[in-house]
Amino acid sequence: AAASMATSRAASSSPGSTVRRSASCSVDCLVGPVEALGRGLGKRMIAAFAGEVWCDVEMNASCIVVPTNADNRASWRTLERVGFLRVAEGELTPDNPLDDRWHFIYRLNRPA
Repeated sequence: AAASMATSRAASSSPGSTVRRSASCSVDCLVGPVEALGRGLGKRMIAAFAGEVWCDVEMNASCIVVPTNADNRASWRTLERVGFLRVAEGELTPDNPLDDRWHFIYRLNRPA
């Protein structure tokens, strides 16, 4: 299993917080071969990643934003199981040029 992380700047802060949160981050997971699918590995990886993000004082992320191809039901259902909410949809350049351009955008806010 592999996971990668990228951060980007977005002006935001938690309501009622004196700590300024100005970063968002994203995750891209590849669980592995077909035999590894359907065993909850993706959910556990993404939940663990979110836990690490929330504990990372230097990152100071207010949310995690993940675009996923609309055709990849397993991916977006996994995000929903972790608690991500679909906040947008639209065309993006896919990682795989053979994939459709239509994506769902999911967001998980930092717990209060």
